Amino acid sequence: IYSGTGTTDGKKLGRLGFSGNLRYRVCDSCEPMLLPTNIGKEVETEETQGLFFDIEASTAKPLFIHTIYLRIEKQAPKVQVFTRSGTHAHHEDSADGWTDLGTYTLEAQGKDNLTPLVLDSSLKIQPKGTRQAFYLVQLDNDDIHIEELNVDNVDGVQMEDDYLRIYAGTKKDAKGADTFNEDVKNRRGYGFSGTISYSLCDDDDNSGPDGGAIPPAPDPVESCDDSFELYTDLEPKQPQRVPGFLFDVESSTSQPIFIDQISLYIRDRVEKPEIQVFTRFGTHVGHEDSDSGWTDIGTYAIDARGRDMITHLKLDQPVTIQPNEKQALYLVQLNDDEIYTEDLENDSVNEPHATNDSLQIQTGTRKDYDGGENKKIVEAFDNDAKNMRGYGFRGNLRYSFCRSDSKNDDDFASCESFTAANRIGSDIDTKEGQGFFFDVKATATETVYIDGINLNIEDDSPKVQVFSRPGTHVGHEDSADGWADLGTYTLEGKGENAVTYLNLNRGVSIQPNEKHAFYLVQSDKDDIHLEKYNDFDNDEPVVHFDNGFLQIFVGTRQTDDEDKLTPFKKNTSVRRGYGLSGGLRYKYCGTTSSSG
Repeated sequence: IYSGTGTTDGKKLGRLGFSGNLRYRVCDSCEPMLLPTNIGKEVETEETQGLFFDIEASTAKPLFIHTIYLRIEKQAPKVQVFTRSGTHAHHEDSADGWTDLGTYTLEAQGKDNLTPLVLDSSLKIQPKGTRQAFYLVQLDNDDIHIEELNVDNVDGVQMEDDYLRIYAGTKKDAKGADTFNEDVKNRRGYGFSGTISYSLCDDDDNSGPDGGAIPPAPDPVESCDDSFELYTDLEPKQPQRVPGFLFDVESSTSQPIFIDQISLYIRDRVEKPEIQVFTRFGTHVGHEDSDSGWTDIGTYAIDARGRDMITHLKLDQPVTIQPNEKQALYLVQLNDDEIYTEDLENDSVNEPHATNDSLQIQTGTRKDYDGGENKKIVEAFDNDAKNMRGYGFRGNLRYSFCRSDSKNDDDFASCESFTAANRIGSDIDTKEGQGFFFDVKATATETVYIDGINLNIEDDSPKVQVFSRPGTHVGHEDSADGWADLGTYTLEGKGENAVTYLNLNRGVSIQPNEKHAFYLVQSDKDDIHLEKYNDFDNDEPVVHFDNGFLQIFVGTRQTDDEDKLTPFKKNTSVRRGYGLSGGLRYKYCGTTSSSG
């Protein structure tokens, strides 16, 4: 990279250097390929504003998509492109999980010709077995031509070659409406009509875009792979509403699996259905009427979307399923009886209900009251309730599974505990904040496991939410992408200049020489004390504390003029140059010296 010339207001500033980076890829052999769908005047099409469809690689070689050719009539159409890892099905009404690949003004070639849409950056498709979803939406009209496939699902392959396949998609037709408008009906069974241009590379270089995101998304916490979803039959023959449902999930992997979202069908008869979630190791059978052995992982007031649209319930903390083990889940609606299940018309329990290579959802147990006349549950484990076998969960589970080098609490149970920093006292110049981002780097020779945070906070019962992500927080303050929610904690506050302890429900392991970011949020107050660095240099990371095992860096303070801070809210006051007034508690199994 050479030095360049800067200008401002038409005046040259002289010789300057580019501040940033370039992402590039070296290909030994990348062969251009085209995957056509049905094109021609004889193909009957109709017009739409938006189309969702999935593609899937059928090769283990790196595959990069760089141009989408579509059939569109308007002279200079404006088309926005989104992508997400996995299927588009049941994600048509929310931008969560989607990556915006840009908005493109095209030179339309008409209905019977192809109009190229060249992506700003090539998109890498994961090896065979993982779907990648696309969403094309025309912002200024409804001139995208699509093919009607005369099917009502998105499971059928529309077109394929030796390396790539395109599945049937979903039409979203609402000219002028919001891009992800949940009030617009989504109609299955439509196909993309055009061509996808991609490159098939022989080398195994993975420096290009990864995981269906541009720029590449970091690995989730705990070195886990990308998220996957296991669906049950979403259109059961005998749907049945229940107030409570218990079922088991069994792992078939050699690594731990983390379930972080349960998606279900629930009728919207009450404004905010309240769902309580329990889990326990092993099966639910024989444990339906006692809370012994069950863990309460939260009560969630959710926005129900009715029997025909899936509702997502994101867990405050993930449910861990150990390798080749079984874990039970129990969903309870506290204020109604509107959870949809499938009546299997038999007495089966723990039989396969939905299965993939990693997980199996098994048939479960409906919990009902007074012979069905009064179905509302007051207490989750009331033994007056009737347990009825032969029902199936309706929805999906989102999960990730982890590499063999990931760690959890049990791996560090016998390790020695330490505290890094504890810079708290009246002699330290501090300033309050609602949110605080900071980075931590492991400089030890073995993995460091962080299981607690010490805070300097005024409130006597503060509520603090904690997020974490691999790498740095810088540049990721405004988006939840890549961050893991480690839970919300109501603490026993000790007041200013004293230590308030926050014990993490699930710790964070940091590999040697790797950096990890943390984000603390006190949404309704600004009582988190932070150490102020008056001569902070914004250009270089500044180490706040270093004990030879961990480095804690100076971070970023966040406040909101509207008092209530929503995590990752944009347009807040974000200021660099603040350090954690407190410390981190961690475990370490390696050899320590006297200086440590």
